[in-house]
Amino acid sequence: MSRARTAIFVFLATLALLGCKAKSPSPEGPILAPDFVLPSIEGQEKSLADFRGKPLMLHFWATWCPPCQEEMPTFQKLYEELGPSGLTIVAINVGESPEEVKKFVKEKGLTFPVLLDSKGEVANRYRVRGLPTTYWIDPSGKIVDLTIGGPLPEDFILENLSKIGVKR
Repeated sequence: MSRARTAIFVFLATLALLGCKAKSPSPEGPILAPDFVLPSIEGQEKSLADFRGKPLMLHFWATWCPPCQEEMPTFQKLYEELGPSGLTIVAINVGESPEEVKKFVKEKGLTFPVLLDSKGEVANRYRVRGLPTTYWIDPSGKIVDLTIGGPLPEDFILENLSKIGVKR
């Protein structure tokens, strides 16, 4: 990655961290998360409805994103620890090739579902304006909160997971 691209990314990520965390996705309260269908890195079609009934951490990311790279081991640790009690993490890669994403997933040892949004259509539908972006969705499919920026510290993740019904 060029220095200019890195500098721009760091600047935008800093702006996101300084003030873009939304307290509620809507002034009226939680809204239903828009459904989608995307391929997994294994080539299977997955929809948001496949994950309904469980607390869901829906995470938009890219392999070139330094905060995304840094937080993935924490996500994996929490998924291993809390997955048996109901936590589902779905990571949606935005705009990259399946080969590139598969390589990253293998290197990091990620076992939670990773979906491919190669054209950014789902990211646009969710109004993702920067990476990483995380939606916290309750078992009924309602968006309870969203976080723009990262890397997300473990205590922050646990606090948001408690909002959607996941307890350590």
